[in-house]
Amino acid sequence: MPARLQEQWHHDKQLVIYRRPDPKEAGEAKPVWYYDIKLPNQERIRQQSTKFTDYADALLYAEQQYRNLSARAATGIKLHAWTFQRIANQAIQYYRDQLEAEMLDPLRFERFERTVKKCLNPYFGDLGKDFVSINTIDIEDWVVWRKRQGKQSTVSTKHIKHGEWIEGSKVATGTLNYELQMLRMVYDYARKRELILPAQIPEIKSLKEDQREKRRPHITKPEWDKISNYLRHHYIKEIPPNLGNLAPIYEFYRNLHRELWILLWETGARVGEISHLKWGDIEERKVKLEDGSEVPRLVLRLNGKVGLRHSVAQPYCKTVFERWKAFCQEKGLTTDDGDFVFRHPPFTNQKGKAGKPIGTTNQSFQGVLRRLDLLPPKGQRKSTKHKMGLSVYSLRHGAITRDLVKGMSITALSKNVGVSIPTLTKFYDHAISTDFIDEITRFDIYGTDEKFLAASED
Repeated sequence: MPARLQEQWHHDKQLVIYRRPDPKEAGEAKPVWYYDIKLPNQERIRQQSTKFTDYADALLYAEQQYRNLSARAATGIKLHAWTFQRIANQAIQYYRDQLEAEMLDPLRFERFERTVKKCLNPYFGDLGKDFVSINTIDIEDWVVWRKRQGKQSTVSTKHIKHGEWIEGSKVATGTLNYELQMLRMVYDYARKRELILPAQIPEIKSLKEDQREKRRPHITKPEWDKISNYLRHHYIKEIPPNLGNLAPIYEFYRNLHRELWILLWETGARVGEISHLKWGDIEERKVKLEDGSEVPRLVLRLNGKVGLRHSVAQPYCKTVFERWKAFCQEKGLTTDDGDFVFRHPPFTNQKGKAGKPIGTTNQSFQGVLRRLDLLPPKGQRKSTKHKMGLSVYSLRHGAITRDLVKGMSITALSKNVGVSIPTLTKFYDHAISTDFIDEITRFDIYGTDEKFLAASED
């Protein structure tokens, strides 16, 4: 069977437009037109789809690609290797080297690699255009495609595998903007390698976020009291029966979840910062109280979204870390300075995860929220008594709101949780006026409270 049907040659046979045979229909051609380009002293560009079934449209598209490639070839550039996938995969290796040299945040690299492989390569690889020819319209088309795909599953279940698209789901604008940042990292690598000129980089616009969408819900203090009481007294005991050899694994992960979630509430840190914390990143300092006595305080060296920073933990965190360290040692896990505090154990049932930092715990946390009637049961629509979108990240929002209500200096809090004051007040502060009722009313100039108390005594 011939590889090309209905061939049309142009530019002294440097450009050929054709259809490919349909393997299901002998002698028939597929409806879409393809093109090959062979320029002097260049390798042939083969089997590029025009995505058009009309010949006139296909010719116009192929002619545009031919002119672009001819102009670049005139400068001596080799064209054949310039596919998006090849450049993006080279960028992965470049940033992996940056990671190993401790010049890149591990979470950022993981997100970059996952975005390239799952969201960028599949689309731009099928686009049929070389890397330099991708323009702003192509990127806007990618956004449309990405919205249609929806969310990706972060776990494997009997219904869906890890990394598969969740049909009917809606991807958040913040997620799209983060993935656009990963696309910018590909172009930044290409620019540094001089594979593309700065003027050739297409404009990559961030999407405007609806503040109501970006402002995540928070765990309130009463809700946390309910959650922490369950974690301390019931969560470990409620391991499903008849697990056999899986019982020790369930016990380990439930203890890990409990301590991890408590620390998120007590520190207000980001989830990724705590999950990638190492034992050597915990420093104990002595602090003098007003009466001259000394008490221990922990300072955590965190590395995440905003780079390296230090965060002071609440006093109870010392007890949590000590309890977790003792549990790890009891289970045979080392607690050396270079070990991740929260990592998968050697006896994990998750293939290839042993020794690696823990990933998302949101599914387990949401199971706890449902158990406590803080989220609707799976499959049921959200009602007014349930908060919208509560997740493990809601612990950070709740902790920040709690500290604001307690009267912590907003400057100190901003530095401790690693976020600017404008962002803190705009997106993290969920306090309302009644949370400050004592503070607001204690400057009553009319002495109303004293008159009320005097009248009550009479």
